[in-house]
Amino acid sequence: MDRPRSNQFSLLALRSARVWRAILMGMLASMLLGACTQTPTPTVETFCFRLALDASTAPLVEELVAAYCAERPHVTIELVRAPNAERALQALQEVQADLVSVSWLPERQKAGEEAWYRPFARDAIVMITHPSNPVGDLTLLQLRDIFQGQTLFWRDLGGLEIDILPVSREEGAGTRASFESLVMEGRNVTPTAVVMPSGRAVVEYVSAHPGAIGYVSLGWLAPAVNLLALEGTAPSPGALEEGRYLLARPFYLAAERPPGDGLAEFVEWVSSGNGQEIVRQHYGPVP
Repeated sequence: MDRPRSNQFSLLALRSARVWRAILMGMLASMLLGACTQTPTPTVETFCFRLALDASTAPLVEELVAAYCAERPHVTIELVRAPNAERALQALQEVQADLVSVSWLPERQKAGEEAWYRPFARDAIVMITHPSNPVGDLTLLQLRDIFQGQTLFWRDLGGLEIDILPVSREEGAGTRASFESLVMEGRNVTPTAVVMPSGRAVVEYVSAHPGAIGYVSLGWLAPAVNLLALEGTAPSPGALEEGRYLLARPFYLAAERPPGDGLAEFVEWVSSGNGQEIVRQHYGPVP
């Protein structure tokens, strides 16, 4: 005798439920097994530090920091901008920064027992004039005479029939300290020199005054002014690397004490490999 149709449907439903239950249990077991055997993802600790930078090193350091943080997303570098080297070092001393990049270090900073510094690039102090000035090359002696106030007219150097107008930097500027050391050698800049508060201001003033001559870091060179060669050599990354340009000076990273952990990793990156490849694009690398 045939079974009632309702009983057949009940039996099929029961069997189907058992099959689906077995399938679901198998899937759950596989998920649990996978979770137990999966390798845990390592946790990367975030790291943050403050870097004070003076105006001369700013163009290069900003590029280095951007590249470094792109390679290491877990690192955050807070930039503390200062108008000159003296103010940047002051930020370090007042614990407003953990590391500093400057274009000049006073001898007391280099002589400190715990103080730490390392050069990371070679910069050029470049001499600039107005684009209308036909003079394209000076000797070191001619440059010194100009800024002492002993040479007063461009015609004496093969230039225009106009007065020479020296443009210098403010006290505390690393570029001024380096210029006075490399060019003036203990002699005073003429008191009639125009004093500007930044490299950008020097460029703007010289570009607007046909008789002006000033000095800036290589990073502040602009098309609005004329670049002078010195003793027959124009400043360039190649001339800096080969030691042929006379007005060269190091850029430094400095700290109150030798850096550790994340700071040391940043310093090593800047001083070698990818960091120095970026430096070579605009400046001279360090050995």
